[in-house]
Parts: sequence; C-alpha cells; structure tokens
Amino acid sequence: MRTVIGVVHAAHTAATGVWLAAVVGAGMSAAVIFPEMKSLDARLPDHEGYGGAHWSLAAGRVAARVFAVAESVGLACAAVVMITGVVVWGVLSMRGGAGRWLAMARGLACGAAAGLAGFDATILRPRMDQNAEDYWSAARAGLTDVALGAKRLFDADHPIASGLLMALAASLMANLVLCAWPSPGLIGRPAGRGSL
Repeated sequence: MRTVIGVVHAAHTAATGVWLAAVVGAGMSAAVIFPEMKSLDARLPDHEGYGGAHWSLAAGRVAARVFAVAESVGLACAAVVMITGVVVWGVLSMRGGAGRWLAMARGLACGAAAGLAGFDATILRPRMDQNAEDYWSAARAGLTDVALGAKRLFDADHPIASGLLMALAASLMANLVLCAWPSPGLIGRPAGRGSL
C-alpha cells in the first residue's frame, strides 16, 4: 500500500512541476516574442491594408499558440494534480497533527491553482481569444479602426492575465515546495520515527 501511495504522490509532484513549467514557459516566451518581433518590424503581406503595427499581429499569433499549448498541458496536469491530490490529502489528514496541517496547506495551494486555471479557461481566455481573433480578422480585412478597437479590448484584459499567471505560478510553486516536505506515510521514513 505504501508503494501505491508513493507512486500517487510522485505523480502528483510531477504533474505540479510540469504544470508550473508550462505556465512559466508561456510567460517567458511572450516576454521574448513581442520585443523580438518589434525589433524586426515584421510586415505581413496579407495584411497590407492594415495601418497598425504588423509586428504586433505577428507576435500575437505566435504567442497565442504558445499559450494554447500551455493551457492544454496545464489543464491535463490540473486533472492529475486534483485526482492524485485527493489520495495525498486523505493520507495526510488521517495522520493527524502536522500531517493534517500539511494536507490543509497543500489543499489550499492546489485549490487556488485550480480556481485560477478554471477562471482563465472559462472566462478570461475565451474573451481574450475572441478579441484577438476579431483584431486579426479586421486587420486582415484592412479595417484598421475596427482592428485597433478589438486590440484595445484585448489589452484591457492583459494586466489581469499577467497577474493571474503570476498567482498561478506562485500557487504551483507553493504546492511543489510542500510536495518536498517530509510527509508521514508518503515519503521519507515511516510515521512515528521522526518524520513530520
């Protein structure tokens, strides 16, 4: 039984780490893509009628794909984290004392991460994706004013998205640190021999 619980804990830890890597990687990619495209001053031949900055269109297209991949990875990892988390939290809670507090801390970190990811996937990201698509479509059609209006709507949500990514990364990092904490019945020595 201890081996099964250890495997579940390892899967929980690995999924948390991969999810964190996807979030941080997407943020870092955007931080590189936009300045690089701006410095190249890219022009898009199929958007010649658009009077705004073409580099922003190009960078946005690439970044949108990066974030879509990161979100897919994150949602798959979130499912693993939450399913395995139920077992981990149950084992820790049954231990009482420090185990119960550790279970609560890990539950809060995972719950925060799941809530933030849920808000992003169901409310914020669909709205931002629609505004980005409206921006790209209008720019392709040469409707500069319409495109810039859609871009303004997208840009209005950007600070929320950035804050959400930072909060999500912090929640996942907290859970990853707590995963490494010696836990009775999960990792380290058996309970009752000096482990928490």
